[in-house]
Amino acid sequence: MILQTNIYIQKLISAAELLIGTALTAAAFGLIILPQDFAAAGVTGFARTITHIIPVPLSVMVFIVNMLLMILGLVFVGRRFVAKTIAVSILFPILLEIFSRCPLNSLREDATLCTVIAGVMLGAGAGLILRSGASSGGFDIIAVILNQKYKLPVATVMNICDVLVILMQALGKPLLPTVYGILTITISAAIVSHVITPGTTVPRKRVCYSSLTFKLYSGCPIFIKTIICGHIGVRPQCAFSARCLLHH
Repeated sequence: MILQTNIYIQKLISAAELLIGTALTAAAFGLIILPQDFAAAGVTGFARTITHIIPVPLSVMVFIVNMLLMILGLVFVGRRFVAKTIAVSILFPILLEIFSRCPLNSLREDATLCTVIAGVMLGAGAGLILRSGASSGGFDIIAVILNQKYKLPVATVMNICDVLVILMQALGKPLLPTVYGILTITISAAIVSHVITPGTTVPRKRVCYSSLTFKLYSGCPIFIKTIICGHIGVRPQCAFSARCLLHH
């Protein structure tokens, strides 16, 4: 009974992380990045470039691009990977449309502050999505496909995609918004690593350990987490919250 309860709690936490992470990511774009006209990476930046050619709402174009990439993922990667990204791919355009209707005009004059806030929101949002066991979709799918077919590193492919998207926007944009966009991406990348793998402090020894994130697929994840938490000195009743140490 306790094991069953822990499984439900874990699922609720994962769902909450997915929802909050997607909302933070959409808010960063809708409230700050797009109103400030910063260069944006990822599918949102790519879709934004296309909307200058095809006059459709940005949220609609983001949805279309994500769906096309999802089809590629379904064909080349498989249903399990697509199932973990479809929720974000559908939810993000909806939230983006909502947040785009209420930009933070009070911050419009301070571009530096906007850069920091947007970077933190993007990083925290992306980190929570990854902690929930899902993926933000988009260029992640292209990276995974190329990794499987040609053994190219996922991070390298994603960085190349982001650089190309930034360059596409830079051609028709002043230098300063492009620089702010790059700084936003840099800040978000630093925040993501802290959200996914926060340090675990052991007070009695006054030592801070950096946790390692990896995936293990099993029919009894809570039991495995409990054993691992017992090994590292974490109380068993807190095992369901230790997803920074083990993802299912």
